[in-house]
Amino acid sequence: MAIDHEGAVRGLIGGTNYAASKFDRVTQAKRQPGSAMKIFVYTAALENGLDTEDVRYDEPVVIDGWQPHNYDEGYRGAVTLRTAFALSINTVAAEVAHEIGPQRVAEVARRLGVTTMPPQGQFVPNSIALGSIEVNLWDLTSAVATFMNDGVRVDPHIIQQVSDSAGHVLYRRPPYQGQRVLDEDIVRRMTSMMGAVVLRGTGTAAQLGDRDVAGKTGTSSDWRDAWFVGYTADYTAGVWVGHDDFTSMGRTTGGTIPAQI
Repeated sequence: MAIDHEGAVRGLIGGTNYAASKFDRVTQAKRQPGSAMKIFVYTAALENGLDTEDVRYDEPVVIDGWQPHNYDEGYRGAVTLRTAFALSINTVAAEVAHEIGPQRVAEVARRLGVTTMPPQGQFVPNSIALGSIEVNLWDLTSAVATFMNDGVRVDPHIIQQVSDSAGHVLYRRPPYQGQRVLDEDIVRRMTSMMGAVVLRGTGTAAQLGDRDVAGKTGTSSDWRDAWFVGYTADYTAGVWVGHDDFTSMGRTTGGTIPAQI
């Protein structure tokens, strides 16, 4: 899915063969976003006073009986939040989410337009930090477009106007004034963080020559889902790759096929 600043959908591919399957994987499929959820973890962290250069420790951690592991099963010791985000270090994201409260992570995602988050006041698991709550690509891409749009929500839409053969306008999309949901300073710092993902982190395959790109990769457990969601100055695009039956793709990560797409 690709959208512009107005929220106009410039590209939407819901499957590989409409004749074989009419199921739209952009709007209908709910899948685990993996580390793409860290966008909301670190946004919430910055809103709660943490800084991109704050240091946390990448080390074995147990949170309320839950033990998150890194993709490579290794540990790096002291790292800044910027580095932890760029390299998609799970232990640090889990610690940060626990530190600020998983409810805050869910609140940020909900505020940016992710409709599958638990309602306010309902229990939110610590594992939300690593993408345990399912989302659809429409919501995730729309939410990330908020960063492209300097913190103002966009309204994703497929149809601007409908006219009949005589030129009479049957439908015109009503004016939409997006709501500011993020402070501009938070957006600037998160764009810097997501830019580091593409420059030197897990999303280097999404580089577009001299054009600035910011984004985040995501890979769910057992390589069932692979994601890249990112933006330039002009467009936000989200890509999900996976199997309908939830089988593994065999070490396909968000930094490979999705980032390349």
